[in-house]
Amino acid sequence: MLKKSILAFVVSLPAFAAPIAPFTLNFSQAGGPGSVSGTVLDTGLDFSYGLSVGPGGSLLFGQTTTTNPAGLVYGTGPQATGSAWQLPGLGNGAFGAPTQVAGSFAGMVTSVKSLSDGVMVVDSGAGAAGGTGTRTMSFVSPGGATIGSIAFTYPSAIAPSWEHSNGMSLVVPGAGATSTIYFIVGSAADQAQTTATVSVSGMGLNNVSLNGDSVYSMTVQSTSANSVQITSAPQQIATGLRNPFALSVNAAGDLLIGDNGIDGLHSPNELGADTLKLIPASQIGKSVVDFGFPNSYVNFATGQYVNGDPTATPPLVAFTPKADSNGVLQNGEGISALAYLTPSEFSFVGNQGGVIATFHGNFDLGGTANYENAVFYYDFASGMLVPILDDQTPGVGHLDGVAVIGNNLFLEDMSTNGQVNEIGGLGQGAIYEFNLAQATPEPGTWLPGLSGLALMCLAQTWRARKAGGSGRQRP
Repeated sequence: MLKKSILAFVVSLPAFAAPIAPFTLNFSQAGGPGSVSGTVLDTGLDFSYGLSVGPGGSLLFGQTTTTNPAGLVYGTGPQATGSAWQLPGLGNGAFGAPTQVAGSFAGMVTSVKSLSDGVMVVDSGAGAAGGTGTRTMSFVSPGGATIGSIAFTYPSAIAPSWEHSNGMSLVVPGAGATSTIYFIVGSAADQAQTTATVSVSGMGLNNVSLNGDSVYSMTVQSTSANSVQITSAPQQIATGLRNPFALSVNAAGDLLIGDNGIDGLHSPNELGADTLKLIPASQIGKSVVDFGFPNSYVNFATGQYVNGDPTATPPLVAFTPKADSNGVLQNGEGISALAYLTPSEFSFVGNQGGVIATFHGNFDLGGTANYENAVFYYDFASGMLVPILDDQTPGVGHLDGVAVIGNNLFLEDMSTNGQVNEIGGLGQGAIYEFNLAQATPEPGTWLPGLSGLALMCLAQTWRARKAGGSGRQRP
């Protein structure tokens, strides 16, 4: 047992210190804290993906296992089996141990969201059974039973080569037990308009055709925690999108779309920059907004808008290289998630809010080898776009998930060593938490200055806490 006199020596630290995240966030260019240390909420995860906020302040995410020596094989590995997981919120800033809440699903789980009554929406099957062209949106009761599902069937002749399928959904609660679900159908090719269609069936839908390069919406209603029905069929709300894999809404209800840019020859970077697009709440569903893919895009290297389709709606901002606080240009490619920040929770955020954007970067690389996985903050009022985490950061692979609860920011790394198409990526996923409300000491002024005795005390305290198994604590 630790003596009180020893604990008193570590005056600026709590009695319990959680494992420290291997990186810090820097909001100084946005007027926020310059060095935000995080803690490790969970680690040893299998290709974790689709982080979101669930009921009661819990966190939801997917995991995918595989026995294929080649890992996920870009999501098409036939041995891939997905599941949905929860980090339950225990109150007072604590989280319980991760618990599997649904599974098994054929193929990779890419999105886990919750309706207002706890029914989960799970997207899976990105390339299930070796590219058969079937994807699934499953509705799962709080008890883990599948109570409905929708099958997305891709044309058999081109299914194995269809580059960007569905697999990402956004749930926006409405009145009563009604929710709007936004989902995507990506482009079949890197730099060409998609002409083939995707067929959806299930839950009252019968071979409904969907266009590629698009975002759709539909409404569902939960009649109980064990029953859900579609109350309006899928409606196309946007087109001219290549791979709009990041979806969110702001406080006004505007739809935010993070779209992956055109790769082109990719030497060494993409041709078209990833972009943030916006559909005002008042326009959603009134007409199909065209964002111009493949003819209109922002050149990644120059930042110039190539206006090949003059009728297209331009993006709000393009994620071209931006300098960090040291003046070093940072790259983000493969936008994977968005999280809206409200002015009321974060003092540095402008009066229209802001958004965190995360990027997968180089597909199978991590740490200093991944030169395109920076994390960015965009402020709507000022138009400021700044990196808050540098690319090539040691210990970071693919921060493909982001979520916000209060003034706490959560980041999910799919594979901290960067491996995705290798079996070595199994067990490398992690989830981190950053409290943006707490003042952060200048780097190098506290932990490195502690004596060896104090550091030994911290380690002993953590080991004792971990052995007790009493949950994970926020900083």
